[in-house]
Amino acid sequence: MRRHVAIVGGGIAGLSAALALNDALGDDVTLTVVEQSDRLGGKLRTGAVGGRLVETGAETFLVREADDPNGAPSAAVELVGRVGLGGSLRYPATLAASMYAAGEFRSIPAGTLMGVPADVSSWPGIGGAARAIDTDHDDGRPILAVGDDVAVGALVRRRYGDAVVDDLVDPLLGGVYAGRADDLSVAVTMPGLAAACRTERTLQAAVQATLARRVAAPSDGGPILGGGLAGEPGGEPGGGPALGGMASGELASGAGGSGFAAGVGATLARAFASGGDIATNGGVAIPGPSGDNRAAMPAFATIDGGLSRLIAAIDKALPSATMVLGRPVRNVARSNGGWRVMHGSTTDAHALDVDAVVLAVPSHPAARLLAPIAPASAEAVGMLDYASIALVTLVLPAHALDDSPLAGRSGALVPATAGHPIKAVTVFSTKWVNQPDGAVLLRASLGRYGDEQVLQTSDDGLIDLVRTDLGELLGGPLADPRHAAVTRWGGALPQYAPGHLDRVRIARDALPSTIVLAGAAYDGVGIPACIRSGWRAAAQLIEVLQS
Repeated sequence: MRRHVAIVGGGIAGLSAALALNDALGDDVTLTVVEQSDRLGGKLRTGAVGGRLVETGAETFLVREADDPNGAPSAAVELVGRVGLGGSLRYPATLAASMYAAGEFRSIPAGTLMGVPADVSSWPGIGGAARAIDTDHDDGRPILAVGDDVAVGALVRRRYGDAVVDDLVDPLLGGVYAGRADDLSVAVTMPGLAAACRTERTLQAAVQATLARRVAAPSDGGPILGGGLAGEPGGEPGGGPALGGMASGELASGAGGSGFAAGVGATLARAFASGGDIATNGGVAIPGPSGDNRAAMPAFATIDGGLSRLIAAIDKALPSATMVLGRPVRNVARSNGGWRVMHGSTTDAHALDVDAVVLAVPSHPAARLLAPIAPASAEAVGMLDYASIALVTLVLPAHALDDSPLAGRSGALVPATAGHPIKAVTVFSTKWVNQPDGAVLLRASLGRYGDEQVLQTSDDGLIDLVRTDLGELLGGPLADPRHAAVTRWGGALPQYAPGHLDRVRIARDALPSTIVLAGAAYDGVGIPACIRSGWRAAAQLIEVLQS
């Protein structure tokens, strides 16, 4: 019997779920994607500033699964291959990033995991190194008990001291999540480290063990949105979610790899294998060495022509799906053994009767829709909070950064303790490819969780603020931009407080079997994490609908 599934939310998670359902069920499923905005893609959006293509949201994705010892291709690479864009992968020209500390920009050192050093004694520039050696002692039991979750800041401060958190860890996490280390769950933001802490008895040993398992451990600059935005949002320390700041770092240190969606699921894997696309990596060639030299491979990639091409390719791969744009979902209610999804305005509401629903929306709208039908799920989901950010893109004259600390650098991170509104800068024209006319193309990120007053400034005010603040950081006035643009992402970056994994488990366990959750709110930021989340949701429904 043909089934009808509604996917609420047309971002990368929702579209990934739709494509997985389509590939697995074929003619046995009708798909309707309902998106409240007038476009698909969510935080994947390629735009133009001064006639130049720029990402106004998430910028890059991880090429390989961060914590897979075999270096398996990331979910993003698999999806790129599935939709025929394997030949369009592009890799950064450089990932040499800097961090602002003690009034100057310094290279991000090697041997860290999202800023947590594997050997604090080798860090003479960080105050409190001697104290860290004394306090990170072996007390005869693992640092964390099985199932325990703590804030990253609490874990690292206790073992390494305040300086390491404030000067190293906080800027990197802030670049990814626009949040603070003292508020963010280690189990979500650094799952590999959390796992190691449940077996190792010192933080140094846990970091070393985690780095040893990593295929592409951050070395010369990185951990990453979304995010950078996802994303943002590593090699570019702030990427993660896809939006956090420097989107290239979105997953390198585990951000977004929360462990929920480690696999597509047996049912979905078989469905993909039968088609020969995702299961075989879609024929995508990932360049670089193999074996012990895998760490030298490109850690991040994007799509030639912009990430919006990926969204368009997914849309094209779903010719039989109905895309309903510009219509918010107002209500989901039981109806005749299935669900009635009401969408549109109060004066133009439409009913959609379906067998199952994928809720691929942020936590607050999901909680609102779930409250009448699954109150326990709604309560657990609704506890998640978000940070808002603004991205300011500038086109500067040629050589504008030649004599600055950012010359030849892909970007930089600025810690909250430095007192600057800018938290991250990405120099696109260095990171990717030089502009034909030699112009400098860069993007600055502003806005931190709990300190978002700067975002109340007008667009022109933000552009002026970035020019002034960046000039102060670089030690001299910044040249007048030829072009400038501001992109605002309200409520873009989830703030995963300790216990997030348990709350999501509670939420999912309390859901009816034909309603599933997908997206960054539940399974981590970063493009690959969102794709895996969509696959997980699809696998759950496939099992239910085929039973």
